[in-house]
Amino acid sequence: MKRFLLLLLCLLLCTPALAEPPASVAGFVGVWIETDDYGTLTIRLDGTADMLYYDGTESSFRWEETETGARFTDGMWYNSPMELLDGNTLSVANGWMVFAREGFLPTTDEALLLGATPVGEDGTPFLGKWDLTLLVLEGQEVDPALFDMVMTLTFHENGLVVSDDGWEPYTTTWLASYGSAVIEGDILTIDEEDRLVYNAADGQMIFVRVIEETPTPEPTAEPTPEPTVEPTAEPTAEPDDDPFAEPAPAVPVPVSGDALALTGTWTLISIDMDGMTLDPALFGITMIVTLNEDGTASVDDGEEVSEGVWQYADGAALLDGMPLVLNDEGCLVMEEDGSRMVFTQGEVAPGEAPSEIEQWLALMALMESVSGTEEDLSLLPEELQPFVGEWHLCYCATGGLTGDLRTYGVTGTLVLHADGSGVLSGVADEEGFWYDDEGVIRFGESGMPMQLLGDPEMPMDLFLQYGSEMGGYMIFHQDEEAVWDPAMLPAATAAPAASAPAGGSGTLLTDTRYVCRQYTAAGMTMDADLLGAEYALVFHESTADMTLGGFTIENLPYSVTEDGRYSINYFGTLFVCTPTESGLDMDYYGTMIMHFVPAD
Repeated sequence: MKRFLLLLLCLLLCTPALAEPPASVAGFVGVWIETDDYGTLTIRLDGTADMLYYDGTESSFRWEETETGARFTDGMWYNSPMELLDGNTLSVANGWMVFAREGFLPTTDEALLLGATPVGEDGTPFLGKWDLTLLVLEGQEVDPALFDMVMTLTFHENGLVVSDDGWEPYTTTWLASYGSAVIEGDILTIDEEDRLVYNAADGQMIFVRVIEETPTPEPTAEPTPEPTVEPTAEPTAEPDDDPFAEPAPAVPVPVSGDALALTGTWTLISIDMDGMTLDPALFGITMIVTLNEDGTASVDDGEEVSEGVWQYADGAALLDGMPLVLNDEGCLVMEEDGSRMVFTQGEVAPGEAPSEIEQWLALMALMESVSGTEEDLSLLPEELQPFVGEWHLCYCATGGLTGDLRTYGVTGTLVLHADGSGVLSGVADEEGFWYDDEGVIRFGESGMPMQLLGDPEMPMDLFLQYGSEMGGYMIFHQDEEAVWDPAMLPAATAAPAASAPAGGSGTLLTDTRYVCRQYTAAGMTMDADLLGAEYALVFHESTADMTLGGFTIENLPYSVTEDGRYSINYFGTLFVCTPTESGLDMDYYGTMIMHFVPAD
């Protein structure tokens, strides 16, 4: 029954398993260890990379994919090619430097490369294999199997420890210090129950020792004379002493006396969790417990019926080891880890099914309770209220990338609060305010447009688009496991243009040089100096001069669309420019939005 108590918690904490990245761009992404012990190279999906040498110096680069692999496009390694020799070995500049993916160093060299030293007598209590069996999150005990999570730690006397998450084992060093095991700065201790415990800021990971059984060798029998055949009695079955044998099923014992008050059919009517009383129907949870006088019991969760037995002890019905007691209102109550499930006598006629909005509001209330935050939606107009919440990246079409970045191990979160504040983190980082700009919802200093895709009356199916087709966009959903299919709903087009600068109604200033000062890509706004060359525009009566990467092409034709945007014809390629309050925004090949202002 404990799994029902955890069902709501799982709605908040479950994360999808990440698939292995394909051997393309994502094959280069990760942390790499130079095999001659020079340092660590970190390659990111956004096209940046850093090399941290072990003497403390650091270099930064940008990189891109090529037909034969990849190459660095700036910095001290400019134009140096990269090649994957295999899935876990990276060559830079045709073998000038060779890296191994972090966690996949050659076994024969691990002790040398990682500097492992024998742990000695102080490390003896930790030696051997430990299995993760329990998580403690927000005070709730959670079975890791609920998240398909496995982890094994194996401590060796030579100072190496192997962590295996079921995908690939990772080997690093450990040391024993003041009764603790220290793994890369993480401290693990052994508690009074001989469990290995790792304490984190938001919970615990608890491991149990794996007892490796050693088979007992068969004794060598002494040769004996041929036995005399004599009549024998029927053999008597030996008692089963196998400690791992399945226990015999419990035998139901009829109840009497005070225990009869607990018999009957009981229906779950409420769940008390984190100080909140929740209606199970809002989350699609049903449960009917039946306690029979003959000691048998059943639990019906709406999908299957589990049969078992129950006993009466100290005024409580013990069902699967968990007590249920009668309260003053005559309800049957089960309490565990600060949560309560309340059952009423008899079957309850099903009421009207909750709507999608009711389910969503209930989930929002629960999330606010667990996180300790309170969102007063009354502060917002009704049409803005569906934006509030925690949104998780599920699709990207920007910066030359298209698809679900979670398959590459990249995640992103957008949190929008009712007070107008917000935080974008993960795939991009920005903190600021979101606001209504004449009907266009924008976020942060860059003013990135946001739109809801779907029916606001069906919040569980609602997606949030960050950005636009003009300069690329990201799709978010409040369910971490949601999947976006562009065929479901079309992405929203670019936001309406802001008012033009002084000097014309819906037009740009002619014969005025506009220069790019900032650009926005992958949700991040950066200084245009990072582009390494000048980008500028000058609009004349019917032609425009365009400077791209320091090279100027003059007298390019342009046209003005009905919605006030300027479309420059660059030898068959159209560059669309949208007037803004400070200048103009230009869509650059769909990979970024370049922000131009009049030159000083």
